[in-house]
Amino acid sequence: MQAPNSPDDSSEPDVNPAPQVMVQTMAGNQQLVGQVGPQPMMMGGMPGNVIMIQQPSAAPKVIGIFTMIYGVLGVFGSLMVVLGTSLFGEIIAEATDVNTNMLIALAVIGFLTGGAWIVAGVWINGRQRRGIYLGWALLILEFIIDITFSFLAEGASAAQGALGLGMSVVGTGICGVIIAIPMMVSNSGLDDSTLIPK
Repeated sequence: MQAPNSPDDSSEPDVNPAPQVMVQTMAGNQQLVGQVGPQPMMMGGMPGNVIMIQQPSAAPKVIGIFTMIYGVLGVFGSLMVVLGTSLFGEIIAEATDVNTNMLIALAVIGFLTGGAWIVAGVWINGRQRRGIYLGWALLILEFIIDITFSFLAEGASAAQGALGLGMSVVGTGICGVIIAIPMMVSNSGLDDSTLIPK
């Protein structure tokens, strides 16, 4: 005759019982009894070989797009100056005190630098460091052109030339810092390309 099952017995035996832990404290000779929880499992690799994957920064994309937009506006502005000078050259020359030949020269330079800005924007957008270098070179070139034409303009006084110089310095500095933002970001993903091929 079999002994009756106790009410605590289950119909199926526990295959993996949780291990029991008994701890005896020093003070008061008390005992604590508990169960050990399941151990955490590590997936994929040894401990310490943790690889943090970080998304590359969007700064080169944003600065590249803004640079391309600036170049496109420069090209369209130069075309508008050429068109306006060819149609209303005398009226514009009288209203602005600027020679028509100087306006045409500025338009041609603006068209060429606008195209170069588009190229620089494409390079920056493609995470190429040479786009930033080209942008800095264009800023220096435009700064020299602005200073030259501000002092060569007919009827320009020394005060107007100094004001133009100050505004050009501030504008060139701000634009140079904006273009350099992708180089300041740690995870921009810029390559090692330069303007002068090695």
